[in-house]
Amino acid sequence: MLLIDARTLGPQPTGIGRYTANLLRGLAEVDRPAGLPRPTVWVRPDAGLGDAVRGSDRLDVVVRASRPASLRHAAWGQAVLRRAGARLVHTPDAFAPLVLGQSAPRHLITLHDVIPLALPDGLPRSRKRRLRPLWRAWLRRQTRQAAAVVCVSGHARQDIVRRLGVEPNKLHVIPNGLPPPEVGAAHASDVLRSVGLRPDEPVVLSVGRRDPYKNVAGLVHAFARLRGDWSAGTAGPPPRLVVVGPTDPRYPEAERAATHAGLGDAVVFAGYVDDATLDALRRRAAVFVSPSRYEGFGLPAAEAMRDGLPVVCGGGGALPEVVGDAALVCDVDDPAALAGAMRRVLREPGLADALRERGRRRAERFTLRKMADAHLALYARLYPV
Repeated sequence: MLLIDARTLGPQPTGIGRYTANLLRGLAEVDRPAGLPRPTVWVRPDAGLGDAVRGSDRLDVVVRASRPASLRHAAWGQAVLRRAGARLVHTPDAFAPLVLGQSAPRHLITLHDVIPLALPDGLPRSRKRRLRPLWRAWLRRQTRQAAAVVCVSGHARQDIVRRLGVEPNKLHVIPNGLPPPEVGAAHASDVLRSVGLRPDEPVVLSVGRRDPYKNVAGLVHAFARLRGDWSAGTAGPPPRLVVVGPTDPRYPEAERAATHAGLGDAVVFAGYVDDATLDALRRRAAVFVSPSRYEGFGLPAAEAMRDGLPVVCGGGGALPEVVGDAALVCDVDDPAALAGAMRRVLREPGLADALRERGRRRAERFTLRKMADAHLALYARLYPV
């Protein structure tokens, strides 16, 4: 059995969950190499999967009990895999069961980044930050026991080699794939009403969690500067900032920054939204901003390029590798520089149009088919004869 343990994929996927969902969408569309068994996919009952995946004849989708990614699961999960008859197991995170004994199946993991090691101050209140030596030891064990490790970018691969000492030939770079947009699934007018936007005001859109390395508070400070001098030489209403992503009570800095700056309803914290609503927001927005200091890939920026949205981002992590020349890159820790980059896109139609065109072409590199084909080739290489 070739098993993909996708039980970390829940009803509201972010990050690793979106990677997993996109991988399964791609695998449901492409034929596997000769001799490779049809993948069996374990999912939770509440997994956010579409009918194309659940009904695909290229996958066996099996609903199993929910399990969070955890050390506890990794300790006892090997027996479950043996009983299931698994011979190669792909775990799309760094919580594969511990390999014990000669009869254990081969393992493939995806290690998206090593942010707690590379940028420890970016996750100050997380358990991975508090238990950093244990997390490093755990990742070393995971990468050592794996037959291969998938990395989502060349930058992530370099960081994994540098921080964990993994042999480079064990690491395989397979970028994220982008699903087609949910065009027509949500109407822009409905989205405007849901977040209180007027049709004539320009929208600055950002998507991400509230972890400090994502720098949402820095974006709010830059946006306050942008709003403060917007009227100088500019016709039309000032811009609104819409921040999409789940709130986190550990990190309230962005909301506090908006309150302290007196921005009121100029900033909309929309929380988690479904893909259709997010796609409608991207179609409505004038510019997408990724203020993150570090990304293992940068999926929201890639999705914005796919949808023809001008992108402003920082130069940290894999973002320059993903956006290439299709984004306006600036110092996201300098509020004046970030505000200036947003202002340029909003005020210079020629620049915005050029970024849109380059972004669409850049996003064509990241397809579900390419993602799925690369994984299937790796599965075929690793599957025991």
